[in-house]
Amino acid sequence: MQVNLIDKDELLKKLKQIHDQIRETCGNNDRTARGLRKAIRQIEKINPVQLEHTKTGYWKTTMMSEATGLDLSLTGGYDEPCEYVCSCCNEAAIVDEFGNYFLPNFCPNCGVKMEK
Repeated sequence: MQVNLIDKDELLKKLKQIHDQIRETCGNNDRTARGLRKAIRQIEKINPVQLEHTKTGYWKTTMMSEATGLDLSLTGGYDEPCEYVCSCCNEAAIVDEFGNYFLPNFCPNCGVKMEK
């Protein structure tokens, strides 16, 4: 889902310019000018939330056949992951002493949040 962020100050500046143009052309009691004044007052009351873009990544899987060039017809089609790396920094995931990969919800190297 895409979020569209609008600069409140820029929006108010444009609306006030339009309001002034309508008022100059049609007068202060014009319905459009009155409606625009109400909208401006409501927007001025909004307390915008400060948002920070959060970068996300994923664990890229390298299969044994990709890493070694192994012909899967020799293994009956069996293949297994041999490495996981962060899609953002390309650093390998943590491996324990038994060779098992630990794939946390964030990259321990660059800190990016991992998608499921």
